[in-house]
Amino acid sequence: MWNSTFGNISERGDVSVASYTLAVVKLLFVPVIIGGNFLVLASVCVFQRLRTSTNYFLLSLAISDLLVGLLTIPLYAAFYLQAGSLMHNRVACLAWFGSVILGCGSSLFNLLLIVLDRFMAIHFPFRYGELRTPCRVVSALTGLWVYVVILSCLPLMGWNHWDDASKCSFYSTLPKAYVAWSAYLTVGICILVSSLLYGKIFLTVHQHRKKIQALNVASSRENQWMQREVRSTRLSATVFLLFVLFWAPYFLVGPLKYTSLSQEVVEIIKNTTLVLAFGNSMVNPVVYGLARKDFRTAYKVLVVTPITQWGGLRNVPLQGEDAREMVERGACTTAQTAAH
Repeated sequence: MWNSTFGNISERGDVSVASYTLAVVKLLFVPVIIGGNFLVLASVCVFQRLRTSTNYFLLSLAISDLLVGLLTIPLYAAFYLQAGSLMHNRVACLAWFGSVILGCGSSLFNLLLIVLDRFMAIHFPFRYGELRTPCRVVSALTGLWVYVVILSCLPLMGWNHWDDASKCSFYSTLPKAYVAWSAYLTVGICILVSSLLYGKIFLTVHQHRKKIQALNVASSRENQWMQREVRSTRLSATVFLLFVLFWAPYFLVGPLKYTSLSQEVVEIIKNTTLVLAFGNSMVNPVVYGLARKDFRTAYKVLVVTPITQWGGLRNVPLQGEDAREMVERGACTTAQTAAH
């Protein structure tokens, strides 16, 4: 029944309508993705208090999401809005696939680095500063981006099965070994390792709290440190969980290609789940704003301050009465400028 129903839809030409509609919906995501992640980038770059090693990982993740909004979604939409001319264009096809690997792959590896950072903070608190030096953070992020850029460019560099007589297809255009590694093994390994590390982290936190309660010897300074690290870990775990929830449907429907369902049906299902997957690039800036007051204040200050004056915000406080006054003053200045 499922197959026959969608088969009828295909015969009526509604598959093309559905694909076009989903492409337009994805394009609507673009300004939100770019705007939100630009705020994250600007917040970390502008405000001195946000220039921490942990926040550099969030900045790198924001760059991944920006790439989705700037490259992946526009290329994807172009293929469905101008399918006739692009489906047989080798460079456009391979660039499209490369942009997906670049955005999704870099996000995964950023999330893995974030959980490794949280693991060191919780398990090796006295050596944390020694283990996670600024130089090592920069080296790790540089290595991440070099690897992902090379991986995403391999098809363009010649590792592909392009055939001028066939249409652009992820599974037929790219070698099986490349698809298996870049789309399944990498995703599986990163998610498995991250899940195990988060499980170990929260188990350690639980055991630590039980020991403190039993001995009743923890200082207020130690409690403050633990609470701060746990809050940071909860934030990163939330970001990781959201990534899994948003992307899981897309990867789970991949095997449908090898079932008895028509390819038109598979295309509709895949495109629908991809709308959800791309939506993940919108949520991280919102999560940071909801979970962290310093990011929330930074957003407000940046929004009410003309971009030409951002250079003077370097030492602006992001908490307390001074921060609130700064936001109110910026809002008044913006209103006066608009009035004139």
